Amino acid sequence: MSFITVRSYRDPIEAELDRARLESEGIASVIIDDELIAMQWDLSFAVGGAKLKVAEMDRVRASEILGEDRSEDLASLPEFLSAPGAEVQCPDCGSLEVEASSARRRWAALSLLSGVPLLFGRREWVCRVCRHAWRRRTGRSTETSARTLEAERQVQQRSGLPTLLIAFMVLLGVIFLVNVRIGQ
Repeated sequence: MSFITVRSYRDPIEAELDRARLESEGIASVIIDDELIAMQWDLSFAVGGAKLKVAEMDRVRASEILGEDRSEDLASLPEFLSAPGAEVQCPDCGSLEVEASSARRRWAALSLLSGVPLLFGRREWVCRVCRHAWRRRTGRSTETSARTLEAERQVQQRSGLPTLLIAFMVLLGVIFLVNVRIGQ
């Protein structure tokens, strides 16, 4: 029995999903080069991606199955699966239109650029309506007095500078040690 390539994929996970879909329809299939791409993803284009192969006699039926539009299945999913921030509500205006702050991405980029692992705190949320920013805490009562919230905000504002200063000092120390090692 000879196998024919029906599709090729840059991502082996997509190939595996389609293979499972074909097998659920009774079509035997195999994926070639998926392990290579999983280990050396940068070779994906060089080897032509992960290839989904089926028996020659099943080629037409497999192409039809893989060509089906399954977007209606996605529409039937519960709404909370499609809106990741829907359970978070702005404490100021009560809006559900919130998004994660980009501060964590900035810290991660700085960490990658400097080569020094930088630790960053809890996720911060920003309301798209009133632009209020806050940190969502789990395991605490939702009813917190305004006085307590204001005191916590002041403590957080003051604690940011020493943390940044310590991180800067550690970075300078690492740079100094690298220079000493290079000089030897």
